[in-house]
Amino acid sequence: MSKQIDKTEISKLIIEQSVDNDAKLLSSQLQLTPQSALNTRNTLASFIRSYKNKPSEQPAVVWLDNEFALYPQLWLDETERKKAANTITDTVENYYHHRAELDKHFDKGLSQASWLDEKLRQGAIASGHNNFTEYAGNIGVALDRANQNNINVLYRNDGQINQQYNLDGFIAEHHHANSFNLEAAAHGSEYHAEVLEPGPGETYGKSSVDIVIKDGGGKIVRRYQAKYGKDAESTEQLLKKGDYRGQRKLVPKGQAEQIENSTDTIEVDGIESKPLTKEQAKEMQRKAQLEYEAKQYDWSQLNGKALSKNIAKQAAGGALLSVGFQGGRILGRRIWNGLTGKKNPDTEQDLQEFIHSSIRSAGQTGIAVAATGGITVAIKSGWFGKALKNTPVGHIANFATLGIENSKILYKFSKGELTGKEAVDQAGCASISMIGAIAAGGKLASAGAGLGSVFGPVGTALGGVAGGLLGSMAGSAVGEGIYQAGKSIVSSVARGISSVSSSIGSTISSACSFVGSLFS
Repeated sequence: MSKQIDKTEISKLIIEQSVDNDAKLLSSQLQLTPQSALNTRNTLASFIRSYKNKPSEQPAVVWLDNEFALYPQLWLDETERKKAANTITDTVENYYHHRAELDKHFDKGLSQASWLDEKLRQGAIASGHNNFTEYAGNIGVALDRANQNNINVLYRNDGQINQQYNLDGFIAEHHHANSFNLEAAAHGSEYHAEVLEPGPGETYGKSSVDIVIKDGGGKIVRRYQAKYGKDAESTEQLLKKGDYRGQRKLVPKGQAEQIENSTDTIEVDGIESKPLTKEQAKEMQRKAQLEYEAKQYDWSQLNGKALSKNIAKQAAGGALLSVGFQGGRILGRRIWNGLTGKKNPDTEQDLQEFIHSSIRSAGQTGIAVAATGGITVAIKSGWFGKALKNTPVGHIANFATLGIENSKILYKFSKGELTGKEAVDQAGCASISMIGAIAAGGKLASAGAGLGSVFGPVGTALGGVAGGLLGSMAGSAVGEGIYQAGKSIVSSVARGISSVSSSIGSTISSACSFVGSLFS
């Protein structure tokens, strides 16, 4: 049987070891050259300096459009440019509106989940959905867990796609665990399925268990051995090669009828996974290996009610990842402080004070608009690599804004104004506000893409770059404070993993190890 892994301790170790290395990895994978780093920091400084000096009566959207007009090569025409300016200002203002709304909700003694439930219902109505469960489910953050598990199994430790022939068997194991967990979440069940995998330096034991189902207290209530042969005869031969007493036989859909005492789902108390044929598993393998596509599970597959409190819980898990993943913030600091080896651009004292004041202020939309404008020019210019050039500006605004908010939280933590728990709680509020803002828009397809762009490794990393850059521009003390706070909060993040979700440990591990491959 494979050894049980303490994901909290592994996650803590991985984050601590990667605090410095992640920035180097991001720099290489983003194809960030010394010249592009210099261009990025000069552009960001130019945008913020211009915003500071703009006439107070000039609307932010007009100012941003004027700035974008200085880069005509980035836009197809004036219409596209103006649309980009409007999208960014609307997106940033929408976030801060929802953040203030959530604070007022708290003042009434109400919960995050009830506020998020209201936003989800607004989004369902706005999108014309008659079925709230379907709408909420499709944008539920619970799917992040299933998607991340797929990423974990599809990538090797060196960040490349796993090309082994029998990858479909591993894909099938994760499919059953993922689809079971989605169904359990939809029913509000405490049962949870896990694929048991060996830890670093370990191998699979003879006749080891493949999948377990645990109850709310962590007790194993079901054990499964998964075999995915090309037909029932092949699968039965595989099952005869080991001693699998005490384990239920999990086989492809269509073979259970031919193999005694076997099943094509994992199940307990009416919660069960979705059956998967051998052909479907092979097709998922083909897409993964040839098309670099992971199966994306969505909540439209569910029959149960997706509860807003489960979505809020997963949002809190995403917040742990955001404040614990330090690579982007370090890279942002290095872009400003000397990645190129050249002298930093002069930053006058009053500009530093303006940025510092903005970082300390709540609900400051201006600095987020200005920073997003500068980051947008950098991304569309290809300074972070060609793969990101066509990133929608609304997505850039979302991850840049959240990255800046997380850096504000870390700065307050560094000044002793917040405890580690309070910092993580505030990061959770920021994430829930972002989810509420995206969901309330009601555009189902863009909502799903928007959530993925913000809370996935790319958004987390680039949001960190934006926050790290801005903190460094506010002065060495602020930048150093954010940097040190990011290191210090790792222990708080690791301690919080088990209380939020047992999946966050593997998520953090994956983000630290594989973020580079996701940029390619």
